[in-house]
Amino acid sequence: MDPRNENDSQSPKGAERRAYERYPVNLTAEVSSQGVGARSCLVRDFCIGGMLLAYDSAADESNVTHLCTPETDDTVTINCSVPHDGKTNDLSFQAQVVRNKGEGFAVRFINPDLMALQIFQTYAKSEQNKISITPEHSNRQESLSGDSFNGKTAKELIQFCDQKIEAAAVNVINRFLTDVADYLFELSKDSRDISEQNACFDALKVINANKDSIKESFLSAVNTKLAGYSPDVPMGANTAEEPSSLSLSIVEDEVFDDWLADTSTIDSVETKFKEVLTQIGLRLSVLFNTKIKKENNPYGPVLFSHDLNDVLRPLGMRHSMNLACHKVFRNVLLTLLGNVYDEINTYLRDNDVLREIKFKAEKPVSVDPTEKAEQPAVKKDSEQKDLNT
Repeated sequence: MDPRNENDSQSPKGAERRAYERYPVNLTAEVSSQGVGARSCLVRDFCIGGMLLAYDSAADESNVTHLCTPETDDTVTINCSVPHDGKTNDLSFQAQVVRNKGEGFAVRFINPDLMALQIFQTYAKSEQNKISITPEHSNRQESLSGDSFNGKTAKELIQFCDQKIEAAAVNVINRFLTDVADYLFELSKDSRDISEQNACFDALKVINANKDSIKESFLSAVNTKLAGYSPDVPMGANTAEEPSSLSLSIVEDEVFDDWLADTSTIDSVETKFKEVLTQIGLRLSVLFNTKIKKENNPYGPVLFSHDLNDVLRPLGMRHSMNLACHKVFRNVLLTLLGNVYDEINTYLRDNDVLREIKFKAEKPVSVDPTEKAEQPAVKKDSEQKDLNT
């Protein structure tokens, strides 16, 4: 059992506990560890307690095998440059790897320099605030394509997709409420720790007593985000002001764990359904007349995962139980979202929104660097299901 949970009952609960603040970013950084060469990465997500980084997907794997590829619990140094006060600031953070995935890793900062944190946070906020989040800005009608797709307008196609996601949200929350009750009951039986057993029973009582409000709050949040979606605003962008990082000399473990659980859920779903989400993004790009990526995909896992945090926080359950809920919720999304994404992607394709999607095959590694590369092959959308088999 995590020693941080021994005093779980003493930690702030519900609305008293400060929510984590996360910032989707896209910044180049270099990661290194002692005795290993630095490796180029992209900072994908940032909170005061740590970062989520992804390896450069364009890098040739044969050229990075000798570079830094950290494992869980490794200590690394992250170097990056950000603009601040009219100049470029070189920042350096020491961090511990707390989660390792094939395409990247998450880190927790170790005794970070508070000024460096504030500079990075200011940069992340400025990138986010380039888009003014207002009701007028979120009018998606202004950005929709005026073309006709199999006799339907872009608005009609989006409405169909929204309805599919809304129906999926009902299935997700119903399945979660069933599965989390079963999980907590089994967890209480398997545990020999009286405190953890009591925490499980307390959480069961809270969830059973608040089923209707949990469901109502979750579905309301999902529907509100869909109705107010703008492709110019990253999903999960913060809309509220929060304390300066200088006032946070030590980030609460619970706050960081919330962020880590959330990013883990998002990363797991995006990784499992990467192919179909990419295709949906390309097709939505046509409908919205702008590039749709995973950061601003209205149907990505961010839509569901962030709303779970907002629902759980006011319930006042022990932190370890919140994390157990995240685990169950992650498995529910991984189980249910695949069919929904396939239905949306097929519907858009069948209505002539990019009936064929062309992908370039990866260029083969050449022994002779002067050798001319072959023309990339083109794969039709109907062939994509065979890519991972």
